[in-house]
Amino acid sequence: MAMVESSVYRIPAVDLITFCGVVAEDVLSPHGALLLSRDADFSALSPSKRRGFAFSLLNAGVSSVAVRERPELSLNEILEIMARGKRPPEQRFRNLYEDAMYYLTSFCEKVFSGAPGTLQSFTLLRAGRMLAEAVAAGGLLHDLGKTYISEEILNKPGALSEKEYETIRRHPLVGEAALRKSGVADSVMLKMVRNHHER
Repeated sequence: MAMVESSVYRIPAVDLITFCGVVAEDVLSPHGALLLSRDADFSALSPSKRRGFAFSLLNAGVSSVAVRERPELSLNEILEIMARGKRPPEQRFRNLYEDAMYYLTSFCEKVFSGAPGTLQSFTLLRAGRMLAEAVAAGGLLHDLGKTYISEEILNKPGALSEKEYETIRRHPLVGEAALRKSGVADSVMLKMVRNHHER
């Protein structure tokens, strides 16, 4: 765990996965991060090992750590946040909102059905609960733009043409636009969707 700047810590991506099991890129902000430890089974740790883990985080300057040992609770919380979003009045935008919700729920169900209870979330809370929720939802929806790309392009076995590559390259912008049109205004979530391929 290395300090990038005051209160920001970068953990090697090889050691972490984001909320639903994808390797983390830069799921960090000046206020903290939401992280899932790869292959972690925190519930199997003895009390002394748990204290040791917490102590190592405190030594690194982390002021608060929330451990959720039942990931389905986290999923339900994310779904509640999305459900509280204002449904757009126009039918076409309402459909986009419902598409986003379907993508979110089906993606998480696939991940959690494989190994329920084995994914443990370690949420480093520095700007409070809302940042953690926005990061989690952004991580879940980062590839939403791919739902607007044809299966032929997504599953093409050979090399992509220039036009096809450009279509793939633009999926973060398409995903961000779809979220904006569906009523999502959270800047953290939108930035994560727009910039998830940036280095």
